[in-house]
Amino acid sequence: MSRAGSLCNTGIEEVTMAAQKQVSEAITGEDTHSLHSPRQVVRQYAEKAASTVAVAAHSKHRQINRIDPTDLQDFLSAPLIRSLSADETRKRESMTVPVAGKAYFGYGSNLWREQMALRCPASPFVGVGRLRGYRWFINRRGYANIKETGVETDEVWGLVYQLVPADEARLDKNEGVPHAYRKRMIPVEFSAANQTTAETLTTSRDMLVYIDSKRTSENHRPKDEYVHRLNSGIDDALYEGVPPSYVDHVLRKYIPTEEDAEAGLMGFMEGLSD
Repeated sequence: MSRAGSLCNTGIEEVTMAAQKQVSEAITGEDTHSLHSPRQVVRQYAEKAASTVAVAAHSKHRQINRIDPTDLQDFLSAPLIRSLSADETRKRESMTVPVAGKAYFGYGSNLWREQMALRCPASPFVGVGRLRGYRWFINRRGYANIKETGVETDEVWGLVYQLVPADEARLDKNEGVPHAYRKRMIPVEFSAANQTTAETLTTSRDMLVYIDSKRTSENHRPKDEYVHRLNSGIDDALYEGVPPSYVDHVLRKYIPTEEDAEAGLMGFMEGLSD
């Protein structure tokens, strides 16, 4: 049984619902301290949830292993991220004062704006970018990567965020700098978020891009957990104006839809039972 499954069996569903409500209110509410620390709220609530479950189990004379709060953080984070609607995200951004920092070009799971809001809460989404002369692929670690080809028709589309220094440090840890990815400043064509279409790119800016220059072989499979995050990012990218043709001809070579991924898993399981 999975860790998430064992947590559910201890009555964690109720705890998760309460956590969703509290953290969503903290992120989208008017409390500016909570607005800039959603991850801290998740961590604190995970500790409280672990204690709550242990007490409830003890009162019912149930024998369960101690639940480590860190085990709950990822379990709680996924539904919390999904619970933030696009309207709530825009509300959060409208409350954000323009900030200094670097423009960051996200081309992988950080296309998912709710994930970026949790990872980098003080760094707003500002537009869409296109990087010419590079090709997108999944590397042998199972994650998105890009490499320079010099071919004008090769291009990578992504979402752009204005990254403040504190959030840049957090993102470095998420991206595994310097072992998994290295940082580069590269000119990227840019279209501001308030423009009607990303097809009309009005300017070029030097942007921070994370690239794995060691693992550059192509045609690898994405990690299973990465498929969901990429599909959530694809939805946001299309909404913001990334061309559907780019998604169809580039990303879908590696990333199945949620439905295709589920069907593939079912087929694999049926094959094991034959």
